[in-house]
Order: sequence, then structure tokens, then C-alpha cells
Amino acid sequence: MKKENAYQSLLLNDGKFKVKHSWTDDEAKVHIAGLSQKFTILHLSDNHITVSNESDIPFEQYGKRMNRGYRSVKHYKTGIRTTPLKCFYALLDLAKSNKVDMIMLTGDVVNNPSKTSVTLICDELKKTGIPYAYIAGNHDWHYEGMEGSANNLRDRGILPGSM
Repeated sequence: MKKENAYQSLLLNDGKFKVKHSWTDDEAKVHIAGLSQKFTILHLSDNHITVSNESDIPFEQYGKRMNRGYRSVKHYKTGIRTTPLKCFYALLDLAKSNKVDMIMLTGDVVNNPSKTSVTLICDELKKTGIPYAYIAGNHDWHYEGMEGSANNLRDRGILPGSM
């Protein structure tokens, strides 16, 4: 069902750009007056992917709650049970087939910042050949319940570096 929401107009950068934003259940469109060409972005958020191996065993206690909660999810369109990782792969395929210009990831792409999960996500993004930007959410940079700041945990080799 295609229901387009109401027109919204914003002025950005001291009135230099006039923006029209419209969306449906399946896509959002942002029209920027004066933009010389179409620029398509696939926006991903709150994927909550968990991938682990033996190197992640010392951190299992910090991921139990979230890993159980996202072991299996209902696909938003089909209602069929699947995994966040399978959905992520499908979205990357969609990005490639639609030749998007950029993939934008905005938080909680992983359930916890295990090196295994973060490495897989980065490797898969790089394989697409599509430029991407990643803005970390709380699950992307900190293990739930673990003491210490992100910088402290990175310095101790517990968290991976930048993506």
C-alpha cells in the first residue's frame, strides 16, 4: 500500500537549500532544490546483528540479553521468521542491484561490538564497492554492562577500532 505522507519543507544552511521530504512505507525521498543530480542512499539502522566465534567467549555474558532478543526476527513485510544477518545480506544485495550511491548506517548495526561482528559487517560493506558511512549507536561501541569508556576499552584491545 502506497501512502505518501504530507509535504515537509525545511531551509538548511542559512536558506541555501530548500528541502522537500516525502515518504511511504517502503522509501523516503528528500528533494533538494538545486541539487544537480540524483543521489541515492540506502539507510540502515538498528539491524542488531550478532556473529561470534571462540574469540568472543570472554564477552558472552555481556551479550546474552540482546543476542537472545534478536536471534530470530519477523521480516517487516513478509512476517516470516529470519535473522538480522540474513536481512542485512538482502539489503546489501538490494543496494547493489539498485546501484545506490551510498550506504548510511546509523546505529545499533550490531548487538555488541565483538571483533567478529564488526569485522563481518565491515568486510561485507567493502565487498559491495559502495561508499558507506557508519554512525555508531550504543550497541556498536559498548558491551552492555561492561565497565569502562569506549576509549578505555579500545585502548585495552577489547573493542575494535574505527570502521
